Amino acid sequence: VRFSDEGCRIYGFLPEESQQSLEAWMATVHPEDLAYVKKETEKANATLSDTSLNHRIICKDRTVKYIYAVIKFVLNHKGIPIGIHGIVHDVTERKKQEEKLIENEFFLRESQRIGEIGSYRLNITTGFWQSSDVLDSIFGIDATYQRDIPGWLNLIHPDDKQRMYEYLTTEVIGKQKPFDNICKIVS
Repeated sequence: VRFSDEGCRIYGFLPEESQQSLEAWMATVHPEDLAYVKKETEKANATLSDTSLNHRIICKDRTVKYIYAVIKFVLNHKGIPIGIHGIVHDVTERKKQEEKLIENEFFLRESQRIGEIGSYRLNITTGFWQSSDVLDSIFGIDATYQRDIPGWLNLIHPDDKQRMYEYLTTEVIGKQKPFDNICKIVS
């Protein structure tokens, strides 16, 4: 395996270490990802099909990095493999951001659940809305409920229905103000 300068930087090799054995390359793979990487590379070798891998590596300095790699076979005119080209991307920062987003979403859902506060998003153009699980629970609806304006109005208590419809159409849709009103619901 011959690494480019950028490949050496990603894997933590010195430029003079750009030539590595397959075993040395596999030794960089995180132990929890090793079976997956071996399985996928063996499958690609057996079929000579291009493949991509998402896995972690451990550099010489013990830094863990997330890698996206694309492996492409080079075949001669008879279809016999004569080499492999690979492209490696260090996606560590993106992966950390994804993990942070998942964590933040978890805490938002937990906060909504504990505080019994639901959230929604209305597409004014289509008239359809999406809601959080907590809001569904508050409304007493499930995933099959029709989430459009008439469906929303069916959740409003009859005493408040006309007032809320006027508020929605005049203030929220007409004047594009944030929804900030209180009403009784039926569930």
